[in-house]
Order: sequence, then structure tokens, then C-alpha cells
Amino acid sequence: MKNAMHVAQPRRLIPLAVISGYLGSGKTTLLNHVLKHASFANSVVVINEFGEIGLDHLLIATPAENTVLLEGGCMCCELRGDLVDTLARLHEDASSGKIKQFDRVVVETTGLADPVPIVQTVVADSRLSSVFCLDRIITIVDGQHGWTHLDKHPESSKQIAIADCLVLSKSDLMTPDAIARFTSRLKEINPGAGQFFSIHGQVDTDGLFGLKAGNQAARLAAALEWINSAAYDNGHTHDTKKGGHEHSHHINSFSFYLEGEIRWDGLMLWLSLLAALKSASILRLKAILNIQGRPVVIQVVQAIVHEPFTLDHWPDAERRSRIVVIGQDLQRADVERTFSAFQFEAAPKQAAVCIDPTAYTRFLEAAGLGGAASDSEQHLN
Repeated sequence: MKNAMHVAQPRRLIPLAVISGYLGSGKTTLLNHVLKHASFANSVVVINEFGEIGLDHLLIATPAENTVLLEGGCMCCELRGDLVDTLARLHEDASSGKIKQFDRVVVETTGLADPVPIVQTVVADSRLSSVFCLDRIITIVDGQHGWTHLDKHPESSKQIAIADCLVLSKSDLMTPDAIARFTSRLKEINPGAGQFFSIHGQVDTDGLFGLKAGNQAARLAAALEWINSAAYDNGHTHDTKKGGHEHSHHINSFSFYLEGEIRWDGLMLWLSLLAALKSASILRLKAILNIQGRPVVIQVVQAIVHEPFTLDHWPDAERRSRIVVIGQDLQRADVERTFSAFQFEAAPKQAAVCIDPTAYTRFLEAAGLGGAASDSEQHLN
């Protein structure tokens, strides 16, 4: 099927964090602080600079052999292939003993970068996804100039919308009232992201990277916090267009609760079709779904869906499915229409039949693609 989502490979070894943030937000300053933490002693740092002459790598307080510079372009466009080759080469060199083993990678992007293609590069490339685990996306927000960045630069809004964690830098230069107003605006753009504060790069590194828990436990805890924070806040619905910030470049967020259980075949159909319908508009989606009575965590970044994983137990008393979506130029009804896929059941096992054609046609009609139904049935029958 065209435009089907790429599913992240289940075998992941080395956590990889992406640090983004608009120009001058304080990424390098914060990274220098983070690298002093004992957990980052064996880390590799990959730095992307837009200009022809790179300087940031000279300002990073880590051994030169642990720092890789990608310069002369933006990692989200012409340097994506270089990022793949760089990460693959680092792993090969460590495996062969050419360089010492490393247990963590931090990628610092240029301030102009759209983080979504970078995430897609790491997760969708088979060489990388079998070795590296996308741990978290951290966006640094300039406490002094961030409000202006949001009003004028769409890259800034997207960097915030895609993040797992937001760090408000230079917060010591802000009044308490300014901090409250700014953090409220950030929450409207990304209601589920954890918010941290930094002064001269000093930040709660343990909390920011979930270092006190095991890697898998930390990622799970972050996902649950993201979903619950977004779903329970402000009456379960967020829309930045309604929040008075019409300059956030049409980025909005929606939260949904769904009653009843969902079947696995309905989930698989929903995930496989979501990219073809709305992947360009969906920046981030996280969910805890009730799949035949079991809690299953779903994480999506545009056309990339991480492998669903089932929790050992429900994290709270809530048994309804919870879905949080952050999108760009996305309407609530667009997302709601896709939920009809959850009602599907696979047809009885017959030769080469895995989806009920009638149910599939109903889904296309509900999604506004009724004209494609007849062509689709030919492939399903």
C-alpha cells in the first residue's frame, strides 16, 4: 500500500536524543552542562551547523573524538544522508574497536532545522533503527526572544510541537508573570511536553533525560506523562487557535477519549492508513489504547509509527482509550473520521484476505476518500 507507515524495528540498543531550538536559544550552553553528567561520560555528540564554517563543535566540552560535525547545510534536508552515514559509521567503528564504545548519542540540530525529517531518518532507516533508539526530543526555548520567534518563525513552533521535553532558557532574565504567560503559551502548543528551566545552561539533567529510571522505564514514563498531561488538562481539548495565539502557525492539539475495546486488526488498519490520509498534518500522536482489554501505547511522528507496546498493567483507573494529537492545519473532525477504522474486524481466513472489503470501503467513505473505494476493493478481493 502506498504511503504506508514505516514501523520502527523492535531491536534497539543505543539511546539517541535530539536537541533542537531556534537560533541563539542556548542549545550549546545546555549541552555543555549535560555532558558533565556522569551518565554522558561515554556519549557521542553530533552537531549540525548551517554555515560553511562550523564553530559550535569547538565550544563543546567533550573529547574531540567524541564530537562529529555536520556542516554546510541543514540536517533536515540535504544532510540527512550524511546523518545516516555518520551514525552507521560510528557504530561500525565502535564495534571494530577503531573508537571506544559509546552508550548514548546526542544530536544537536541547527536552529533552522525542522526536527521531523531528522526523527524520520533515525527511525525509518533499517541500519539505524536496529542499533539506535530514539530516546527523546528536547527543544530549547529562548526565554528572552522565544515569544517573538513563535510569532515570526514557523520553525520555532514546529520544534516546540514535536518535543517530548521543553527547556525554557534564560529564565532568570524573566519576571514570574512573564514565565507564567510564556509557559502557558507553550502548553497550548504542546500540552503534553514536560517543562524544565535552565539558567546559564544549568538544568535538571536527571529529570530531563529520565536517568534515574532504566531506559525503557524512562521512555514509558515519559510517554504516559505526555499523554495524561495533555488528555486531562483543560477539559480534555486543546486548540491553539482558540487560545488567542493566532501566530503559532496553525499548530493545534486535540485530545480524545474513546469508549469500549478496540480489536488488534482495527488498530493495525488505523495505523497503516493514518499516514496516507493525514501524515503531513500530524506532527505528533501519542495514545494509550484499550486493545481487547489491555493497555497499548502508540507513538507516531508524522509518517513514522513506533512499534506498539503493551503495558503489564493499566497505569491508572481509566480504561477508556486516550489519544493526543498535535497537528498543523489539522481539524478535529479530520482525526475523528479515522477512528472508524477501530470498528473493523478481519474477515474470516481465506486465501490472501486479511481485511474485510466492505468495512474498508466504509472507512474510505468516512475519511472523505469514497472515490477511491472501488479501486481499493479490487486490491482487497
